[in-house]
Amino acid sequence: MDLNNFCTLQDTVFQVSTQINKEFGKQLRDAYPRLKVISLAGCKNHEIFPTLMEKMKHMSVAEQVDDCLDILSQCLVATPAAKVHWHKLYTSHLTQSGLLLQHLNRNWNQFKAAATPDFEETLQAFQDYNISATHKEEVVLCREECGAILSKLSKGRGAWFPWKTLSFFLLVGTAAIINLDVQKNGEFGRSHTGHFLKDIGQYNRVVGAYAQGNQLYLQGYQWSEKNIPVYYSQARKVVGPTLDTVVDNTKAAGAFMQVKGGEAYVKLSEMSGDVYSTMQVKGGEVSVKLREGFTFLQEQYPGVKKNADVYLRSVQELLRELSTRVVAGCQDLAAGKVDWNAVKVGLVKKLEETQGAVVKGIHWARQQIDQLVKQ
Repeated sequence: MDLNNFCTLQDTVFQVSTQINKEFGKQLRDAYPRLKVISLAGCKNHEIFPTLMEKMKHMSVAEQVDDCLDILSQCLVATPAAKVHWHKLYTSHLTQSGLLLQHLNRNWNQFKAAATPDFEETLQAFQDYNISATHKEEVVLCREECGAILSKLSKGRGAWFPWKTLSFFLLVGTAAIINLDVQKNGEFGRSHTGHFLKDIGQYNRVVGAYAQGNQLYLQGYQWSEKNIPVYYSQARKVVGPTLDTVVDNTKAAGAFMQVKGGEAYVKLSEMSGDVYSTMQVKGGEVSVKLREGFTFLQEQYPGVKKNADVYLRSVQELLRELSTRVVAGCQDLAAGKVDWNAVKVGLVKKLEETQGAVVKGIHWARQQIDQLVKQ
């Protein structure tokens, strides 16, 4: 499918489909993604870019504009020639370029494969034009989105030299050297650093700044030592009782829940153990009775004798599976794994089915009585 036919298809999907039968319009929209993939073949045809950029000037449907922006973004990833077309069309399609930059910025994780050195140079050229053409309103969006994408590109590339780490180590090393110099010479004025500051005429200024900073620190420390305990005691007096009450109530509630939860778990565990023991006893009794019954049948009916053992094993397996399910259900109940909402829904459903069966039975009996009366 060539580009002209694809544009006709796109117009039909986003414009004509809203004017026809809703069901047919929905079928057309559902089939469009597959048709688009087949028609564009991975957006490797660079002529897609100038065709859709020009077509977007006359679009009024927001969904169609978004579809075009997505296709243009894929085209930038698929073929480098699309960047050449964009470079030529940028100044004459500022509104469309701004929307495309915004779409790329918002979906950068999807289209970051387009971040090549050529793409960065293209964006930098766009940004240079944006800064110079401040008299155009369309440039505002372009400038903001260009700056955002360039920022992502610079962060993704990272610095080529660890300036921050080395600056930190340099600061720490300088402080250690000055401290060692002062300790070796006894005081700051006789140290090499002090002599150097005197030679450049900055000694008095540095000493004065240090003295002022030290004085502010001492004043702040004295103020905090004097006033913070007063403020703390006042806050404790006002808010403390309430906080103590809340903490005590929380501890009491936690202890209560722990005790009651433990009791409930022990009780359910005992119940599940009793149920298991009872099922073992009753299952053994039933097995004995069934064995006696099958022995009797073997003696009375020779034909049953051949399959008696098979029937007996089947019944035993059924009872064993039934007892296992009951025990598992009791253990789930004790562990709190039972979904009571599901149990409630199941019971209500069974009751409704039973009620329906009873009503049908009553109707059937009434019909039989009516027929007998007529006879």
